[in-house]
Amino acid sequence: MQLGRQLLARRLLARGRSLHRAPDAKGAGRPQARSIRVMAADSDAPEAPEVGWMWQTGGGAAANKAGATRANLKAANIKAKKSLGQNFLTDEAILRSIVAAAGVTANDVVLEVGPGTGNLTRFLVATGAQVIAVEKDDTLIERLQQEFAQVPNIEFIHGDILRVGIDGVLAQMQARHDARHQAAAGGAAAPAGEDAGGDGAGAAAAAAAPRGPGQGQQQPGASASGRVASAGAGAAAAWRQRPGAAPGRGAGALKVVANLPYNITKDFLKATLPLGASVSELSIMIQHEVAERLVDPTPGRPDYRAMSVYTHYYSSPKYRLRIPRTKYFPVPGVDGALVTFRLAPPAARRSVPSERGFHALVAKAFSERRKMMRNSMQPLHSSVEVEAALTACGLRPDARAQDLSVEQFARLAWELQRIRAEGAGAGGAEAPLGVQQAGEEEQEQPAAEPGRAAAAAGGRGGGKQRRASRAAAAASSAASAV
Repeated sequence: MQLGRQLLARRLLARGRSLHRAPDAKGAGRPQARSIRVMAADSDAPEAPEVGWMWQTGGGAAANKAGATRANLKAANIKAKKSLGQNFLTDEAILRSIVAAAGVTANDVVLEVGPGTGNLTRFLVATGAQVIAVEKDDTLIERLQQEFAQVPNIEFIHGDILRVGIDGVLAQMQARHDARHQAAAGGAAAPAGEDAGGDGAGAAAAAAAPRGPGQGQQQPGASASGRVASAGAGAAAAWRQRPGAAPGRGAGALKVVANLPYNITKDFLKATLPLGASVSELSIMIQHEVAERLVDPTPGRPDYRAMSVYTHYYSSPKYRLRIPRTKYFPVPGVDGALVTFRLAPPAARRSVPSERGFHALVAKAFSERRKMMRNSMQPLHSSVEVEAALTACGLRPDARAQDLSVEQFARLAWELQRIRAEGAGAGGAEAPLGVQQAGEEEQEQPAAEPGRAAAAAGGRGGGKQRRASRAAAAASSAASAV
């Protein structure tokens, strides 16, 4: 009996270590990857509605459970698409824990990216929140629309989130709201997503649709919501107006919840993290190793990158939950993790001369991360300028990019701008090429033809023009590489 208890204790301890991995010597100083409590099925969490095609087969104890995903996909002859990075979560307790960690309540507007089989979607709608789900897969979006048609607090958009964009999603939802309100005011309820509003609503819906190659495949799918805006004072309110809207962020600030394909994590974060004016928080599932790297703001680490600076400039990330790879189907090669990113509104971000220029500066510094910054920053800034700016910030003149924190990079940006401005004032002939001028699109002026500029300015002026062109090109290239 005692031996059995010891074995059981060892197993429980091993399981706990897999979810709460403490820092080792190699990761000294790294914040511990803490896991929230995995919620059991009999917890106080809202019960997920038994809707959706995934919840009608399997039979027995497996009926209406996420664990039946494999059998249901096989029965429907649907295979996960590797090209879309599809790995579906199949553990009910983890799904509940994700919703709990995201802090979703009935007062929220939630954008779910990649609902897939609807495993997580069921738990999101159970909170009473208004859910907008964006799905790219042609087969799955049809299933979701059909089976969630009677759920009043969810709508679907068919498209690629990287192409539609969150601003595009908001525009489409506003167009649908306007069309329903106009139809209700006229006495006839039109299905959401249809052109019920004549030129006004139809034009709004057309403007909200994404543009570019493959436009036909990216149009929004018909709404699966049964909600129709009622005529009266309530119908005039914006569709995002919710009682729990975050103060200072406008009507109905969004929470984003996403089980992302690992291969679009960087692109999605780069597009979404700057949206603190309209999005309050991201709760996304990404690769475990990437999650550990992004949440740690400590400079000097071998895995400290420009994306680390980008992440902590725009947000406060927190590691929430490690998800074993065996909880997915198909099983990926690595464990996943849930990370929440609390986005900073524009007014709460660190002060820099220009956000675009700041990230161009960081990207250029990390472009050759083994070099000292006085060398890697050329031709954006000369070695003399960089050394002077580093010294003014109280840093070593031979510092490398991975040695600087986000705050130190911000101070460096201001110092480089000041040095350039002082140099321009002393010379009187050359406009400053500081961080702000190299990065701000609205301040860019049409460049003169190189030959004509050189002829007008003479040999010395032509050289300055060429150096200016090279610096601007380096800034543009660095900004695209962040």
